[in-house]
Formats: sequence, structure tokens, C-alpha cells
Amino acid sequence: MVPWGPAPAWLTQRFVGRIIRCGYVDHARWVCKVPTNALNKVFETLHREAERGVADGQGYANALKYSLLRREGAGVLPRDDEFRRCFEWRDFYHIDRKRLYLYDRLENGDSVERVNVVGMLEDGTLTVEHIMPQTLSPQWRHELGEEADDEVHAAYVNTIGNLTLTGYNSQYSNNPFADKRDRENGFRDSGLRLSRAVALCDRWGIREIEERRERLWSRFLKLWPMPESTYALAEIARESRALDGGFEFTGLKVSACSLRGERVAVGTWVEAMRWLLPRVYAEDPRAFRAAVTGGRFPSRYFSTEPLGYGFEIGGGIWYNPGCSTSEKMETLRRIVDRVDTLEQGDISFEVRG
Repeated sequence: MVPWGPAPAWLTQRFVGRIIRCGYVDHARWVCKVPTNALNKVFETLHREAERGVADGQGYANALKYSLLRREGAGVLPRDDEFRRCFEWRDFYHIDRKRLYLYDRLENGDSVERVNVVGMLEDGTLTVEHIMPQTLSPQWRHELGEEADDEVHAAYVNTIGNLTLTGYNSQYSNNPFADKRDRENGFRDSGLRLSRAVALCDRWGIREIEERRERLWSRFLKLWPMPESTYALAEIARESRALDGGFEFTGLKVSACSLRGERVAVGTWVEAMRWLLPRVYAEDPRAFRAAVTGGRFPSRYFSTEPLGYGFEIGGGIWYNPGCSTSEKMETLRRIVDRVDTLEQGDISFEVRG
């Protein structure tokens, strides 16, 4: 049973788990720190949207996945490139009870030979271990050399490449890497899959953390693959609309955007903003900064600090696209009005209903 009523007979609990409650949906959004307040509405409308796809001749699963992929704003499903950027520097240590799911999946995957990671994390038998410790001892600083820089250490210490599971955290403490690896019950004695590659390393520093992060990224993509859909809406006539003229873009899909005749195909309004804003910024960084600071609209969508869900435009300015289409358009208009070398008519969008 699903929230909107009886599901088709073949829509089993497993299908709901794999598609509707898709691991990628949950995990990619969490890693990218996309707010969860829109999820109820997302899942509430999925069945109805999928039925429209079925009426258009598509299979239910294909149409359902398309419905997930087409969303933007607070309901967006981050693509692999954004997932990757957030994954690299996400703090995977201070994640409360989410660690139960994350480390169980990383350790066990779909293996039938399972380690009871959840139970042992809950009762304290297992803990999450920093391979490079949270506090660098003189020995660690000596081994790391130039990499012992405190800012570098702070950037890497809680990332996924530096974290593993162990039942002997208190014994490891912040001992040198070779001791953690070779001691009784050290990494070389560990029966945990997450520690196997660590046991093969001669040293532990930034290169090793990054190499392990790459391997774990491959595992992330295998465990939480991006859903794919071959569903394509029947071709609908597209019209080009300039930013000026007071046109209302709400409720329309965008397929391309242009700046002074330079055109790029896009799939969402977020992609359009990701392409346009850096180019508008490059026209006049000072005017752009003045337009997005000072407390007036649209300053609430911009930050000088990195945003978990957002992207950098340039000059240390970040944009949060978690707003409506009309607010995105008004944001562009307000900024362009401050840039002397641009006019609203220089920007246009190809849209359809």
C-alpha cells in the first residue's frame, strides 16, 4: 500500500523501495543537503504523474523515474556531478543515526554474508574510526610533513576517505598509522571490508585519503545509482521568450537558454541558472556583488560561504537555486538591471508547456 491508495498488483514493496523510495533519491539529496520539506509533496504526486506517462504509452516504472528526474528546486534529484562535488567534502562523521544506514550499506552492500553493522554500532561494539586522527600527535605531524597543515587536516579528517569501522577505536587512539595497521586487532587483522584497502597502505596521508575516496565514490555509484528513464514527452512546440517583457515563466519547462546569441541546451531551470549566472557575473563582478548583497531581494539566495545545495558563481559568491521559477527570473532581472553592459533582452529561454 502506498500513500495515494492501492498500487498496481506488480508494484511490490521491493519496487517501492527501489524506485519510489529510491536510495539515490534519499542519499543523493541528503549528501547534497537538499532540504527535506518538499519530499511529502514529491511522493504525493508521483503516482498521478506516472499515470499520465502510462496514458502516453509508457511503462509505469519508466514514467515514474522520469517524474523523479524532471523535478527542480526543493524537489530536485541531484545529478551525479553535483552528488560528486558534495560527496568529496561532506562530513560523514557527524551524521548522527544516518551512520547506521550509510556504513551498513558500504560494508555489506547486497552481500548475503553480512556483518551486523547496525546492531554493533548501536551497542557500541563498532565505532567509526578516523584513520588520520582528529588530533595530530607529534608523530603524525612528522609522518605527514607538509600535509600536517591544520587547515588541510581540518578539510580531510571527517571526509569519507579517512573513515572506517573498527571495534578497537579506544586502542587505536591517535597512534601512528603503522601501529594502527600492524598491531594485534589492527587494520591487517580486521575482518571488515571497509578496512581491507587501508591495511595494504604503507603510509596514510592526503594521497591515500583521496585514492580511497575515489574507490568509495565508485561504490556509492554502484549502491545508489542514478535512476534512468527512456521516457520522452511527445514533442511540443517550443517558443523563445526573452527575459524582458514581463513574461511569466511559471509552469513552463526550459530546454535551452541564450545570452547574446550564445545558446546552450538545458534540462531544468537550475541548469539554466548554473550556466547564466557565472556569465552575468563575468560582465561586471562589482555590479553583480552589489546586486546580491545588502539585504534586499535577491540577496537571500546568495552567500559568501559554500552552500551544501547550491553552486559557486565566481569571486566566492554562491547561489542557492531552491526557489520558484518566478523568483529565479526576478533574480536575473534585478541583477541584469545593475550591469551596464547587459540588457534583459540579451537573455532568452526556449520554453514549452
